[in-house]
Amino acid sequence: MKTIIAVLMTLSLTSAYASTDCRGAFTKVANLGQTADEGLNSSLKTYKTALEDFRADRYEDSLEAAKVAEILANQAQKLFLKVRDGLSDLRFCGSPIAEQSQKLSSYVDQRLDAMDIYLDKIETMISGLERMTGQKDFDVIGEIMGGNKEEKNAMCFGQTMCPNGMVVSCQTYGQGCSWFVTNGAVVCTGYNQYGQWVTTQGRCW
Repeated sequence: MKTIIAVLMTLSLTSAYASTDCRGAFTKVANLGQTADEGLNSSLKTYKTALEDFRADRYEDSLEAAKVAEILANQAQKLFLKVRDGLSDLRFCGSPIAEQSQKLSSYVDQRLDAMDIYLDKIETMISGLERMTGQKDFDVIGEIMGGNKEEKNAMCFGQTMCPNGMVVSCQTYGQGCSWFVTNGAVVCTGYNQYGQWVTTQGRCW
């Protein structure tokens, strides 16, 4: 199945009215856009893997996958920005190159807007996972058992509002406990009421 960019490129190449220079320039920009699309799709697949690892409590693997997803997304974003710059040079080309350039420009703008939100999600996930995996490097059990009363009674209560207005929450205890909001959930790490070090979630769905 052809992508939107591939369709636009085909239409421009089959036009008998477009100049050779304009066709060549548009093809170059469209090819760059296809590369950006492929990079973004690779990032999304890797991000999905990070989420699957997270749900399976494989936090180190999840963190590694999330960082790879971020790198791929940043690379794709830079390419989309180059595409947008390249399209500005085609504004004086006649139809249909100008028309196809406008459609591709709208598509790229939509991609860039969506990527801003996507990158924010990845950054939030990475930040939370870095805190979680970093805390596991310490002997938190020894700290709690040997700590003072204030440390033993520490509590982390996390909550977030879902798109449908419902509020979900989670709660853990003890020194070193933490919580953060990720895609569709709030995650708490710490001791439960039975004295076990756990990671719990309040999910929107």
